[in-house]
Amino acid sequence: ALSPLSVPSDGPAEPPGEPAGLSRRQRRNRQKQRRRQQEPAAGSGGECGSGPGPPEPPVPPEPPGLPQAAPEPRSGRSAALRARMEERLLGARFRYLNQQLYTGSSRDAARLFRADPAAFHLYHRGFEQQVRRWPERPVARIVRYLRRRPASLVVADFGCGDCTLATSVKNHVHCFDLVPLTPRVTVCDMAEV
Repeated sequence: ALSPLSVPSDGPAEPPGEPAGLSRRQRRNRQKQRRRQQEPAAGSGGECGSGPGPPEPPVPPEPPGLPQAAPEPRSGRSAALRARMEERLLGARFRYLNQQLYTGSSRDAARLFRADPAAFHLYHRGFEQQVRRWPERPVARIVRYLRRRPASLVVADFGCGDCTLATSVKNHVHCFDLVPLTPRVTVCDMAEV
């Protein structure tokens, strides 16, 4: 007996078992889902609804005294996914804080960081994350420039963050920022200097 879905029609033939009216993309996605369900998942022993299939050979137990390998492919993947998501979230928070700093006054920025001291640390972590993607760090170029100049030059570093410049050159460096990340920083509003 023919099912209603297998009866030929004027339009494109629907694969057996597929509801009528699915787009080509939807049919492909359903096929992918079925294939994934039929393939045994790594580390799960094929228990995720794969249906009847050839029995898997039993895994011999490891001898006592030897550490057993933890079957963690899923937790490893989920940890990697979590780390990527946390990195994205950190980037989003940095962009938000960066926008607040560039669109508001320095008084607003100081108020923001006084109200939420963790935001300043978050901003600097996000900044470091962004800088890692740059072909060259600007502070590295400034360090190279200063190392070719006399050590007697006195340098002012506004927005110094963690004082990378001061710790990288022999020059006397005055470090200024809205919030001190290190004791070396002098708290300052650049608009008032």
